[in-house]
Amino acid sequence: MSESAQQSRHKYHRSKFLEGRLKLSTSCTECRRRKQKCDQQQPCRQCARRYPQPECIYGNVKTPTDKREHPFTTVIATPIVRKPALESVGVKDVTEAEGATISIATLHQFDTAECYQQILNSMVSQLQYHTLSNHQVDQDTANSNSSAKFSWEDGSDNSKIQWQLQKSRRRKGSVSPHDMAISSVDPLHFLGITPTTQNARLLHAFVNTITKYVFSIDGKPGPNHYNDVWIPWAMKSPLLAYLGIFSSACYLAEAQRSSPEKAALALGYKTKSLHLLNEMLSDPRLATSNEAIGAVLNITITEWHWNNHEIVKQHMEGLVQIIKLKGGLDELGPGHCLREMILTTDYCLCVTYDWEPLFEHLVKNPSEYPVHISIPFIAATSSFVKITSQLEIGKETAIILDDMRFLFNATMNRLDGDVSELEKSKIASTSTWIQQRISDMPDGSQDPLLDQDFIYKSCRIAALVYCNAIVSRIPLSKACSLTDLSQLWAIMWQVKLSRWKEIPGIFLFIMLATAPAAQHMPHGRFLKIMMKATALSMTLDSWEVVDKSMYTYVNLQRWLRRSSMVDLGSSPPQALEFLHFY
Repeated sequence: MSESAQQSRHKYHRSKFLEGRLKLSTSCTECRRRKQKCDQQQPCRQCARRYPQPECIYGNVKTPTDKREHPFTTVIATPIVRKPALESVGVKDVTEAEGATISIATLHQFDTAECYQQILNSMVSQLQYHTLSNHQVDQDTANSNSSAKFSWEDGSDNSKIQWQLQKSRRRKGSVSPHDMAISSVDPLHFLGITPTTQNARLLHAFVNTITKYVFSIDGKPGPNHYNDVWIPWAMKSPLLAYLGIFSSACYLAEAQRSSPEKAALALGYKTKSLHLLNEMLSDPRLATSNEAIGAVLNITITEWHWNNHEIVKQHMEGLVQIIKLKGGLDELGPGHCLREMILTTDYCLCVTYDWEPLFEHLVKNPSEYPVHISIPFIAATSSFVKITSQLEIGKETAIILDDMRFLFNATMNRLDGDVSELEKSKIASTSTWIQQRISDMPDGSQDPLLDQDFIYKSCRIAALVYCNAIVSRIPLSKACSLTDLSQLWAIMWQVKLSRWKEIPGIFLFIMLATAPAAQHMPHGRFLKIMMKATALSMTLDSWEVVDKSMYTYVNLQRWLRRSSMVDLGSSPPQALEFLHFY
């Protein structure tokens, strides 16, 4: 063969022939397997329209280095899950080099966090065993790829578990969140999340619905750091994104009349989230990052919504340890969003479970603040009677709120140190007089002017609950009877959330009276969400008002708890018949 012919043949093999093979190799592995046309998107149209959605993986063409190598050898790329180490400003990607395991690494530099890490390991092990034993592990939450292996602490053979995991992935009847449908699947692979339709729908539900009620009462938040900065920043973390999906899965289970503690979908995402959190705590560089702190706070709030008391306590103790290692609440970086969320959550847990705050900090008296967030728990230069037109409330409502402000101030000023019998007598006589004064006011059923004033009716019932607790020296959970709770529930939701949004201080005053008594009820979950959202929405106007108000409430709660002869754990919670359902 002539030299020119050899060069022409070599050129053909190195260009035209290789170019043809390159065109074939640009398809994803799924389209190549099914012999379908691939539009080379991520994910491609063929993969995006399937349910459950397969992983859309593309191969890279390996250019031959010598003539003996096959000219169109392709290498299938393994998907890399990236776990960003998020700080207060930037995002730094860290490649996950090892498969998913449940074994934990000891934090030699952080001995105080080791206990919390062991608790997380125990939670993951129990959840993995419970989920796999029932053959209900979701294909998306059990692991991010098929090569991941589970290693149990006892070192036992996990071949049976692997078989069960693979079998569960082939199940056809998995739960589909059809009520949270979206028009398309986002490229979740950029977020370090398995790009499936189920993950996309649940993540969309979290970002577009659940997060809207964190700093807003009616789900229509204004400009704020959480929705504008924190959520876009947090979604770049696989850990925080999976925790958001876990929250959506819990609400989905509730909507399907299934307990989130038993729903396979929620348990699978919870297992995945706890495992990622445990991995992060094993890294000394990431153990005290804002990403880890935000993750612990997120899962604590989710568990609190579903009333898992012991689990909430363990997570909060772990959060305290991590923040101590961080250097305190003041070391959380620029901005106060995360700090205020932690303190507000701490207060809300105190309200629900009647325990002491876990985070000590300086509480300042508010100087000036907007009129619409006025609340009876703090003193003010203007009484409620003088600002009725600005708040758009009736005079009778303002009188009740002023009386309660006077009672709270009179009671709180005598709580420091030992209280003499004379001081106790003054508190009792004052509270009895105010209780009788409010009781003598019309309940609104016979007065045509007050019949439709549901704000007045709600304030009156809540005020009588507070008075009953102070006069009788019993906790608010006992002072609020089933009748009070059912009546207040039926009345307060006659007012639209958009109206409560205009007077959040009064709304918070009402909910704090009933939240301890309703914690064991399904409707108490809605009160928890609204209570936290109301407090956080008020922080946008004045953090000092929220801090001082919740601090006053916790002091009142402590005084009632110490003065009471009631054993809080002596009787189980009673069933409650509500007159109104949301």
